[in-house]
Amino acid sequence: MYYAYSSFGVNTSGIALLTNKTLNQQSPDFHWVDEGPVLKSRAEDDFNAIDPNLILDEKGRAWLSFGSFWSGIKMRKLDRKTGKLSSDDTKVYSLASRYRPEHYDPAKPGLPPDYQAIEAPFIVRHGDYYYLFVSYDLCCRGTKSTYHTLVGRSKEVTGPYLDAAGKNMSEGGATPEERLTLAFRLVTARQPRPGELKILVDGFRDHLTRYRKDPEASLLLVRAGEAPIEPKLGTEELAAYSAMAGLILNLDETVTRE
Repeated sequence: MYYAYSSFGVNTSGIALLTNKTLNQQSPDFHWVDEGPVLKSRAEDDFNAIDPNLILDEKGRAWLSFGSFWSGIKMRKLDRKTGKLSSDDTKVYSLASRYRPEHYDPAKPGLPPDYQAIEAPFIVRHGDYYYLFVSYDLCCRGTKSTYHTLVGRSKEVTGPYLDAAGKNMSEGGATPEERLTLAFRLVTARQPRPGELKILVDGFRDHLTRYRKDPEASLLLVRAGEAPIEPKLGTEELAAYSAMAGLILNLDETVTRE
C-alpha cells in the first residue's frame, strides 16, 4: 500500500510503502511493515509527490502515477520485487497537466496558482486501452467547490492519454479553441474558418468573464432543462460553453435531423 505525506499547499512531499503478507486480520501473519520512502519531491521540483496510484500493465510491470498541482500528473516505473522505483527505467513520464491561460488570478500567498489544479490520478485498463482519471479544479470549498473528474485514454500505460477532443492531456488537455473547434465540426461537418473560430473564442471568453462576475447567472443557465447538474462542476465555465453551444446549434448550416 502506497501512502503520501505532505503539508497543505507545498510540494515538499513524499510517497512511502507499507507491505503486509495478508489482508486477513485473523491471520498471525497480519502485520503492516513500513518499507520507507519510495519517492520525494522538493521545493525546486516541478511536481508534487502525493496521490499515489499503482497500476500493472498488460505485461505485469508495475507503475506508479502521482501528482497534484505544479506541472501535473507524473509516472515512474516500479521494481516488482521491492515496490520501490525501478533502476532500469528512471524516466519521469508526464501524463496530464493544465494549460496556462492568458489571464489568471495571482496565486495566494504560499499556494500554487488555481489554474494548476489537477490531481488524484487513477488508471484502469479496459479492453485495448488504459483510462486515466484525474480531478480538476478546486475541492473543499463547500458550495463554491468546482471539483470534477476528467478522463483520457491511451494504448500505452505511459501515454499519451488523449481526451475527448483528441488532445494530449500532458499538453493541458483541450483548450477552448480546440473544444469549440470540435463542437463546430460535430454539428456542421467542417472545420471553422479562422475568423469564425475567433468569434467563437471571443464569445466564450466574454461569457466566462460575465459568469465569473455573476455565478448565480451561471447556475440559472446550467440548471435549465430536465437533466440534473452535478453541483461540483465548474458552473461558470460550463455555462460559458453552454452559451456557445447554443450559438453553434442555431447556425443556418447546422446539420440536424428533421
